Formats: sequence, structure tokens, C-alpha cells
Amino acid sequence: MTIDIIIFAIIAFVLAFRLWQVLGTRTGLERKDQDYANLRRAAAPASPTTGKNIDITVGEESQHALNALSANLAQIKNLDHNFAEGHFLRGARVAFEMIAKAFADGDKGTLKQLLDAALYDNFAKAIDERKTKGERMELTIVRLRDPDITDARIVGSEVYLTVLFKSEQITTTRDKDNKVIDGDPDRIYDINDIWTFRRNAGSSATNWYLTATQSHEEK
Repeated sequence: MTIDIIIFAIIAFVLAFRLWQVLGTRTGLERKDQDYANLRRAAAPASPTTGKNIDITVGEESQHALNALSANLAQIKNLDHNFAEGHFLRGARVAFEMIAKAFADGDKGTLKQLLDAALYDNFAKAIDERKTKGERMELTIVRLRDPDITDARIVGSEVYLTVLFKSEQITTTRDKDNKVIDGDPDRIYDINDIWTFRRNAGSSATNWYLTATQSHEEK
């Protein structure tokens, strides 16, 4: 187990009893309330490594893209001999659950530990706006599939890994009177999230931080 995963695991142990809901972007239903959609747009800047939005569907990647991904992962392994894809993905899965639950619960303290500054500001703003309106989110994970690395980049001393998460969730939004104003507590939605994690390979700190989130609908 690498130091990276140990760091993820320590945080996960502290919050494990709360990891039963996951945040994502649903498919199959347009939101009546736009707060969630606005958050996704605000929290999804262009890829910090390419300047272009990432919209990757596994199975549609060209052989060239797959070769480039393999080559970039090999460069990362040469830069950091402790890096292992499997270990990273297990840690990323834990982080996904933690961040999702923290956002739904309005837990800005946890988010601040795992997000970079710019992304944290976007999430915190959305939480504050939701609180002002007296609304609350309810998210329940039904199934979270094994994540996949879809992009790997080295920019200077920064390493960026983009991960595709596919899940099935039940999600609703309730107003201050506990009325469901969006979603369906009896319906399962297919959710695709593309998250980019960053760490400074030139630093003694081994923490990975979420730096960008994007999503696409599964047709």
C-alpha cells in the first residue's frame, strides 16, 4: 500500500460511518431546481492540463488516446516509483464517496481537506446558497462501479489524473417544508462523473486534491 492510499484511508476511517451516499449528475430527468446544475458548471473548469473540456466515454477512445494514456502513466511511475494505478483508484473511490457525502451534508470542513482552493470555493458557495433557501439534498448510492483512469498528465511538477466514476443513485432535493421539489426517492438514476485529481510530485506532501469535476449523460 502506498503512502497516497494510507492518507486516503486514514481520512476514510474517520468518516467511514457516513459513507453511504454519493454525489453525481443524474441522467434521465431535467432538474426543476438549477442549483445542482449550476454547481456542476461552476465546478467544472476546462481541463487544467489541456485547456479543453474532458468528455470521455470508455469504449470510444481511439487507440492513439489509449497509447498516450499508457505512456503518460509510465512517465508518472518513473517520476514516482511508489505510484500504482490500483492503489490510486482505490483511494480515489474512497475520496469520491467522502466528497459526495460531504457536499450533500454541507460538510465544508471535509471538502476543504480534499479539494483545491478554487474548487472548494465553488462547492462552498453552492452549499451556502442551498442553506439560505432552506433546502437539503438526499443522495443514496445504490451501486458504484470500479472507476477508471481516463487521462494522465504531467505539467511541470504537477501530476493530474482524471477518473471516470459510474454509479447508480437515488437523489432528491427537499425544500424547507420537507417537500420533494426535485428528483424521485423511488427512482434510480445512472450517473457519470469525471473528476481530476492533482498532486505536486516535487513536494514531500503526497496528498491528492480534487481540482476539477465534469459530467456527461449516459444515453
